[in-house]
Amino acid sequence: MVFLRTTETNGACFIRTDQLDGETDWKLRLAVPATQKLDSNEELFSMDATVYAEKPQKDIHNFIGNFAKHDTETEESLGVENTVWAGTVVASGRLLGLVVYTGAETRSVMNNAAPRSKIGLLDLEINNLTKLLFLAVLGLTLVMMCLKGFGGPWYRYFFRFLLLFSYIIPISICLLSFLETFSFVILELAFVKLSFVSVNKHTLAITNRLVASPKCWFKKTPN
Repeated sequence: MVFLRTTETNGACFIRTDQLDGETDWKLRLAVPATQKLDSNEELFSMDATVYAEKPQKDIHNFIGNFAKHDTETEESLGVENTVWAGTVVASGRLLGLVVYTGAETRSVMNNAAPRSKIGLLDLEINNLTKLLFLAVLGLTLVMMCLKGFGGPWYRYFFRFLLLFSYIIPISICLLSFLETFSFVILELAFVKLSFVSVNKHTLAITNRLVASPKCWFKKTPN
């Protein structure tokens, strides 16, 4: 949004951008001088002016634009200090602006990256080793087919050799990753169970002390 007017007399206001870039300090934004000098907000609707804005991009620290007022033939350049991005919060005063980017064109949406799945180093090494072994199996199969020849139903022999050499890829490689994940889950569950038992024993000890505490005797008063 291009910052046109504000309720502050100096034509400036502060915004918070912590939800956009994570910075907690306030940013200074300046209204366009030609529109800030107007007597009321209603004069904006009768103004003959044009705003030029650059194409949407991810960079939230740069902006190139232009504001042209045709009746007085005044032209002013616009920078990032004259903009208020979506996702920011106005910290001082109130402002009025012209929306130039909406939906998927806003900086906040364009900077949202798709979440990536995390893969451990062991899984990556196992995948690379499996690929190398598969290439070795495929190479041995081609060598055996070249020695036998491609006459007749060669595709049957190709799959036979491929099935024969497939035992080069041990199933233990796949089981290793599964056992690693399974053992981690078991250890986590055991730790949670031990913590729960220790809490229960502590609670039981407190309860036993309360039960074993001496009783209070009340003295009977005469009527």
